Amino acid sequence: MNANSQPTQTKPALTPEQHHRRQAAWQIWVPLGLILAIFLTAGVLMLLFTLRYTPEAGLPDQQSPLAKSSVIFLVTGACLGSLLQLLLLVGLVLLSGKMIKGLPGIAHRVQNALTTTAALAKQAGDKLAGPIVTISSLKAALSQLVKSLQFWKKTQAEEK
Repeated sequence: MNANSQPTQTKPALTPEQHHRRQAAWQIWVPLGLILAIFLTAGVLMLLFTLRYTPEAGLPDQQSPLAKSSVIFLVTGACLGSLLQLLLLVGLVLLSGKMIKGLPGIAHRVQNALTTTAALAKQAGDKLAGPIVTISSLKAALSQLVKSLQFWKKTQAEEK
């Protein structure tokens, strides 16, 4: 073997199921994780900002001893709607994740059914259009025959 030659390694081809699972991970679980991380980070930062508040020197302090905790409860109440929407989103993502496992098989069956339906519709359309095409071609043939006879009569009349 040559010192410069290295064995080549090729990646095995992914099956459609593996490719589908990989796409599901990138399209569902990664964005969900990022959204959860951002939401939790914002909540923690809000809590830390609220708890670390100190009045500035020289300014009158208008806070009661319970002001810090009451602000947390007010903000939590205001964020309850967002929290419910986040829980709904997580539930829908989990449901989508479970549904996506059976999706390729169902999609294949639906595609086969639609292909069969399209073939039957084309066949029925051809049967329905057949008489119309025949009548139109006969009409065109008769029209051309009449024009030919008129031209023949005209040429006969000119020869006399």
